[in-house]
Amino acid sequence: MKVSISLEQAKEIALSGNFDVIPVSCEILSDFITPIELVRKLKNVSEHCYMLESAQANEYWGRYTFLGYDPKMAISCKDGELVAGSDHYKTSEPWKILKDILGNYKSPRFEELPPFTGGLVGL
Repeated sequence: MKVSISLEQAKEIALSGNFDVIPVSCEILSDFITPIELVRKLKNVSEHCYMLESAQANEYWGRYTFLGYDPKMAISCKDGELVAGSDHYKTSEPWKILKDILGNYKSPRFEELPPFTGGLVGL
């Protein structure tokens, strides 16, 4: 298993105070476990988990599989009522609130990782 950055590097980035989120990844060979199997395991740990595939419709293999679980915050919006964690908003433009929420999180970019390091995902 190949990990993107070391624990020491992650601590150094965290101590810099420049970022709120640090992307961590590892490479798992698909002959060991498939992404679908891993999502099934994550569902035993968190009621909120997701999988994003980078494969295009005409490709057999994806370049990346993004897996996430146990989010920092769950967000929902129905009939103008946006709930973000414990905060409630009445709005006709939920994208403005989402933009403000996302603006609170900055992440470093690593050349060996894809540009997606987290954000809003879901149904």
